[in-house]
Amino acid sequence: MGLKNNIARIFFPYGKTRKVLYGPAKGLKFIVEPGIGVSFALGLDSLHYNFLSKKIQKGDIIFDIGANRGQTALVLASLTGSSGKVLAFEPVPREFKSLKKNIEINNIKNIIPQQIALSEKQGTATFLYNSLKPTMGKLENVEADYHVEDTTSITVNTNSIDNFIHTQKIIPKIIKIDVEGAGRVVLNGAHQTISKYAPSFFIELHGPEEQIGVQKKLLEKGYTIETLSGKKIIDVFKEWNSPLWCYK
Repeated sequence: MGLKNNIARIFFPYGKTRKVLYGPAKGLKFIVEPGIGVSFALGLDSLHYNFLSKKIQKGDIIFDIGANRGQTALVLASLTGSSGKVLAFEPVPREFKSLKKNIEINNIKNIIPQQIALSEKQGTATFLYNSLKPTMGKLENVEADYHVEDTTSITVNTNSIDNFIHTQKIIPKIIKIDVEGAGRVVLNGAHQTISKYAPSFFIELHGPEEQIGVQKKLLEKGYTIETLSGKKIIDVFKEWNSPLWCYK
C-alpha cells in the first residue's frame, strides 16, 4: 500500500490539477486531494456514472447529496447540460471549498453548491470527520454499524429536502444519496417531496438504517427498487445490494 501511494503521489501530487483520463468524466479537471486522485482519474467509478448517463436527460434537475469534492457532481452537470442544474450538498467546510474549486477550474455554470447536510429538519448537527478519509465523514448518531476512526466533531448546518424545496422552489427529477449511513434521515425529511413529486433516487447503502429508510419510505410508498443490473428488489433486507435505483 505504501509503494502504491508513493507512486500515486509522483504522478498525482496533492494540490496539483489533473484531468480525468477515462470514463464519462473524461477530460474534466480536478485538484488532487485525499479522496479524489488516481481512482477518479482512471474512471474506476464509471459503472455508476455509465448507469446514471442512461437515466439523466438534458435539462434535468438533480440533487447530489453528499457531494464531497464534486466527484459525482461534475459528471452529473455534464449529463444535464447547460439547461439543467445540479444542486451539490456538502456540509464540511474543507470539502465544500474543494467542491467550489473543482467547479471553477472546469468553468461549470450549472452546479449550485450548498454548504448544508440534508437531514430530517433545519438546524445544526454534529458531523464526524477525518481529513485523511474525507469520503467517510458522517452525521453523528446514524448507522451505528458504520465506524470511522480518528474523527473530530464539527457542527454543520442541516435542512430537510422538503423544506429546501419549499423555500427554494427547485424540484429535482433525480436525487443521489451517498451520506455514509444517514440515508434514512434524509428520506425522513423528504416525505412531502416523495408524495408530491416522486423523484427517482440513486442510493448508496452503508448499513441497516439506510435499508430501513429505503424499505419504509420508498418500497412501501410504491417505488420500484432495482440493482444497477436491473434486478428488482422485493424485500431490501433479504440480501445486500448497493447502490439501488428507486423510481416510480
